[in-house]
Amino acid sequence: MKLGSLIIFLSLSLLFGTDDCIAQNIEINTQRVKETYQIGSTILKQKEVKQRISSDRVDLDKFVCGRGWNIGGLATCGAGGVILLSGVGLAIDNSVKNEVLSASEKMDESLSWTLIGVGVGALIPGAIMMLHGRNQRVNGVKKFNQTVEGSAKAPILIRPSSRGIGLTLVF
Repeated sequence: MKLGSLIIFLSLSLLFGTDDCIAQNIEINTQRVKETYQIGSTILKQKEVKQRISSDRVDLDKFVCGRGWNIGGLATCGAGGVILLSGVGLAIDNSVKNEVLSASEKMDESLSWTLIGVGVGALIPGAIMMLHGRNQRVNGVKKFNQTVEGSAKAPILIRPSSRGIGLTLVF
């Protein structure tokens, strides 16, 4: 008799649905430079988002890969900014020296223009990497939300089977 009551209890709980309290939609606000994630009024850190989506390995990998792209983009932009500033500083130094020197002594300005070009050339791919990383993180969370919505709406039906009546779960 205990087994029968256990089966009835499990069947009723599946029929009327029990929602997983951890699997909630994560709202994404992308109106700022850095996107924010929140559940209700609680703003989540990226570490908390990572913990929440850890049940879906594909979306977690996409989120972590996006963070990697963002860190790489920040490093590339930082290095490009330093190179750009050193090129601008060298150009200013050369222009001050040109004012002091006589017309017969010329300064070679190609190094400063090279540094400026390399700095700008590193800033552009760094910014693209940061945007790509942001898009990957946002898409990973959006796909997780679709998974959560789909799993919460999975219908459980009672249908005839070969042995009588059975429970079916439609994915």
